[in-house]
Amino acid sequence: MAISDRLEQALIHYDNNNFDSCLLELCTAIDVTAKRKWPELENKVGQRFRDFFHEYRHFIFFGAFGWSMVPMDDLAISDSEATLAQILYKRMRTASVHDGGVDTVLEIIDNGLMMAGPKFGLGRGFILALIICVIGDPANKTEKFKHPIRERIIGSVELPLTDAWGHFEALSGWLYAQAKVSRPQDSS
Repeated sequence: MAISDRLEQALIHYDNNNFDSCLLELCTAIDVTAKRKWPELENKVGQRFRDFFHEYRHFIFFGAFGWSMVPMDDLAISDSEATLAQILYKRMRTASVHDGGVDTVLEIIDNGLMMAGPKFGLGRGFILALIICVIGDPANKTEKFKHPIRERIIGSVELPLTDAWGHFEALSGWLYAQAKVSRPQDSS
């Protein structure tokens, strides 16, 4: 199954608020994309996933907080050595692939990121930002959707995803401009 097939399914599940299935498809698409980007990490799935998240972290946080800028690099979780990338790998990717669904400590909320006791909330924009990152990643420039997809409305404008494969810089630049914020400088 091609990455475009996975993302078509992820977007259908996203639209139907079926986030476990959305994230299962999305995690697979992230892994295949990361494998294309970093073939030298053939047997290091966790490293590939975390590297993908790290590369796109500013944009992912931008989406998580309602497409407005929040200066953030990564979240270190108190009383833990874990970062958000590590938690997502374990609770989202590993749980989806090996247990058939997202770990119950993760829940989808309307906007932002939330930590409350053992629960960790991810905003809907967080998921959509991850989808945009996979579509826009240059490693996926030859992908195409096989079926028409509904374009996404972010803010008051339509985001053209159908022909956006491999064009992350253009997509993200357009979204930052719509929000009237500067593109964050990468601090890798």
